[in-house]
Amino acid sequence: MNRLASYLECGCRVVAGGRYDADKRYFEPTVITDIPEDAPVMNEEIFSPILPVIGFKDIEEIILRFRDKPHPLALYIFTKKRDYQDRLMQAIPSGSVGINETVKQGATHYLPFGGFGESGMGMYHGKASFASFSHFKAVLCSGYHGTGFHYPPYGNTLKILKKIYRLFG
Repeated sequence: MNRLASYLECGCRVVAGGRYDADKRYFEPTVITDIPEDAPVMNEEIFSPILPVIGFKDIEEIILRFRDKPHPLALYIFTKKRDYQDRLMQAIPSGSVGINETVKQGATHYLPFGGFGESGMGMYHGKASFASFSHFKAVLCSGYHGTGFHYPPYGNTLKILKKIYRLFG
């Protein structure tokens, strides 16, 4: 509760919610805006009912703002403009993306969920869970022929290869 409450004391503007009761362990779903760049709520994975909303005038502005930040576990994009959706998904690496939705992409077993970098590694849900918690081992097996090109003693094979190399190499 203290951690969540401290997120609201960063100089941001609470536009919805913001009430909490530590005794009842209740924190109202909250939307904040005008968040300082160095605020903890913008630099930590918050896992809470607090949703920071960042507006922008130009799509490149938002891309520049997040280019050098740690990769978020989830990126939520609210726009009907398909070119904005595509550009943001390509430019901002994230574990998952919710377009005009929040949380649902992480709640369905049809989509893998997880992050990378500081947001974790690997994906889970459905088939992705099996892949994440399995160890696939690559094996190449070739019969040993005892002689020839691949194995010593090379005998005349090495002399023939050197001759070919001098002719064509």
